[in-house]
Amino acid sequence: MDFTLDGIGKRYDSHWIIRHLDFTFLPDKIYGVAGANGSGKSTLLRMLSTMVTPTEGKLLWKSQGGEAVELDDIPTQLSYAAPYITPPLEFTLQEMVDYHASFRPLRDDMSSAALLDTCLLADHRGKRLRQLSSGMLQRFLLGLALYTDSRLVLLDEPTSNLDTRYRAWFYEHLESSPPSRITVLASNDDADLAQCSEILSMSSYQHRK
Repeated sequence: MDFTLDGIGKRYDSHWIIRHLDFTFLPDKIYGVAGANGSGKSTLLRMLSTMVTPTEGKLLWKSQGGEAVELDDIPTQLSYAAPYITPPLEFTLQEMVDYHASFRPLRDDMSSAALLDTCLLADHRGKRLRQLSSGMLQRFLLGLALYTDSRLVLLDEPTSNLDTRYRAWFYEHLESSPPSRITVLASNDDADLAQCSEILSMSSYQHRK
């Protein structure tokens, strides 16, 4: 399985955020997307998820057998954690895990019952998501993304609300990704990018004509 960007670009009004981006994501790698704020990191992740349509270029998704996969199928094969994606805040933690697992199975090495233990949130399973601190909520959503049975994982600024202890927790579980998976992590934090095996710098694809 691979995911290829063929001349991808995104424009808002007359301003190009990304231009002429060619890149191929391969499984069993953690890719870092680097760049300053406003460089197009989040826009790229939104395009990879098909939440945003490129202005130019194509997204090409191929199965392990080399066959083209319809872009409409991508959302069913990805998990995504980002500050701008908000879950139903009236759900309790346990309700959210059970609801999520009912339509997006977890990885074989994780159960619904064990996920909150893995996220170090077992004592809070009865709390509503709106009652959590920003760091606790982020840790929960990262755990949910990492332990969903998905081919593509998109993580935008994953440690922005995590302290030193929970950054270490995130890095440990990031490494547990199965070899069939593509992981794409967007950040301008050097410690986050140090966890990645290959870096895509967005500064190379801005404002080019």
